[in-house]
Amino acid sequence: MMLGVGRKIIRVGIILSLIIVISACSKEGGAESQPSASVNPTSMLSPSPLPTILSTPITQAGDNDYTLTEKDMSIGDVAIGQSEEEVEQKIGQPSEETITHGNGSPLWIYEKKGIYLNIDNKVWGIRVLEPFKGTTPRNIGIGSTEEDVKKAYPEVKQVKSNGDNKLLEQKSVNKKYAIVFSIEKDKVIAISLTMDLVIQ
Repeated sequence: MMLGVGRKIIRVGIILSLIIVISACSKEGGAESQPSASVNPTSMLSPSPLPTILSTPITQAGDNDYTLTEKDMSIGDVAIGQSEEEVEQKIGQPSEETITHGNGSPLWIYEKKGIYLNIDNKVWGIRVLEPFKGTTPRNIGIGSTEEDVKKAYPEVKQVKSNGDNKLLEQKSVNKKYAIVFSIEKDKVIAISLTMDLVIQ
């Protein structure tokens, strides 16, 4: 009997000890779970901002050295889009004024300079040949080689060939501008620049 009573007392003591320990842990845990006064509870619900992702800008037409643009539409002192007054200021009066076969627009000829301009208030077509001395913005002129042309205008395409004679052409992305190189025996003998008057 005495042994049984002793065991019961030990069990009760152990149970009381466990209850005290559990109660203490609950109080400590509760204290830690209380938010401090400086913390905004709603901010804890908001997701953290996503990191900014830096991306490479998309290249537009005209952003590289291959695409033909309005900036390419000049040679020497003349350029597509120049007015009659600007042309006269740059290269003087034409030696002859006639009309362009097929459309009837004015054609200004500077024979001694090797310049032929299609002009209707503004220049929309330019053709140069010997003895013209100027160059395009990419440094191609009369006498340049076919290789020179292909290096300066990597997207140029052959549109016609007849023996040693070739026509190399490149157009802008929107087809508004075009440049054509007439090649004979590997040398540029004429260069034409045009602007489509229909495409805006």
